[in-house]
Amino acid sequence: MLEHLQTQANDMSHIVEDLLVAARADIGSVSIDAGPIELADIVSETAANMASGFSVHLGADPIVAADRVRVGQILRNLVTNATRYGGDERSIHVYATDSAGIVEVRDDGTGIPFEERERIFEPYTRAHDRPGMTASVGLGLAVSRQLAELMGGNLDYHGDRGRSVFRLTL
Repeated sequence: MLEHLQTQANDMSHIVEDLLVAARADIGSVSIDAGPIELADIVSETAANMASGFSVHLGADPIVAADRVRVGQILRNLVTNATRYGGDERSIHVYATDSAGIVEVRDDGTGIPFEERERIFEPYTRAHDRPGMTASVGLGLAVSRQLAELMGGNLDYHGDRGRSVFRLTL
């Protein structure tokens, strides 16, 4: 029961954090403290703290200019969504291109219908309701995309051979 209470308290804390970021974004006052960070470190940290049931694949360890706390917030939202709505096979991949560091959170869930793929990044929007699961507020993806863009990056979604893929590019 204590573990359940801790999980619920953490969930509530994350919701409040997302609400505050959304409110600050509306008035243009979200603070970003960008500096060089290693994406693999943040992914490893997130996986150790909350990504049980995920396989983690660390390719190249890109160093990007980003806010460590905000990247952690984005990853937390993506891992929570994959846990909540994804299938049993969930993974996090880190790799680099010539110009960016990439983190992908993948799962084998039902996916998001094509017509919903951009709408899920709008505030207070959800693509799924899962029986037996507490409904989300629908802010995580909107806030995560805003944060990625404030750091000069992007967050997008696509389907890839029956898998849902959320890609954070920094």
